[in-house]
Amino acid sequence: MDPLSLLILPRARPSLPLRTAANNAARASPSAARLAPALRWRRQRARLSSPVSAVAAEAPPSPSPSGGGEEDSEGQFDWLDQWYPFAPVCDLDPGAPHGKTVLGLRVVAWYDRAVDEWRVFDDACPHRLAPLSEGRIDDKGRLQCVYHGWCFDGRGSCQFIPQAPALGPPVHKNSKACVASYPSVVQNNILWFYPRADAEHRDVLERKQPPFIPEIDDPSFVTVYGIRDLSYGYVSLNLHASTFL
Repeated sequence: MDPLSLLILPRARPSLPLRTAANNAARASPSAARLAPALRWRRQRARLSSPVSAVAAEAPPSPSPSGGGEEDSEGQFDWLDQWYPFAPVCDLDPGAPHGKTVLGLRVVAWYDRAVDEWRVFDDACPHRLAPLSEGRIDDKGRLQCVYHGWCFDGRGSCQFIPQAPALGPPVHKNSKACVASYPSVVQNNILWFYPRADAEHRDVLERKQPPFIPEIDDPSFVTVYGIRDLSYGYVSLNLHASTFL
């Protein structure tokens, strides 16, 4: 055979029976071609519907809003809804304020001679945010800021501003001149405070008390107090302490 005739011969093409059958069906019946994807989708949906429904039937019913909310609230730990120890009372000088940082919150403790109780305030004067722990207890038993001499009573209300004119308006009674006062109590010879200063939490002691350790108040036990400031956070302390347990 002439070699040039091979170039003229038609090339054999691979048979595509599926595509040819589909094209023939589409040309024969256009409506059938349009219905074919829909039928395939319905078959797939029918195959998937039974397992999904079976899983949904076997799954436990979701808790009601009333019951589920109680379980969530019990499972979550609220760091601000706790009492925290400030220091043993034996380590606190009633004649001076004492500042500490508890879980990132800067607070100051001082002894209110008017009611013979320890108070815990936010360690920042509302005037210039100077630390009240650097101040002093004035001759009237009030907490006095070291910067401009503002004086506060046991409720956190400003009682005296030295720069205010004596015959002028009572600017010290402005609500912006008050300092946040936290609920506090002495229990087991330890000063505890609750880190929320809102008015709704003033009576928190009636709802929740600090942890009580009866052995501390038992005279048959010997109690030794000790405080050490650590230069890392609470999480790191737990991680390092757990390695020795």
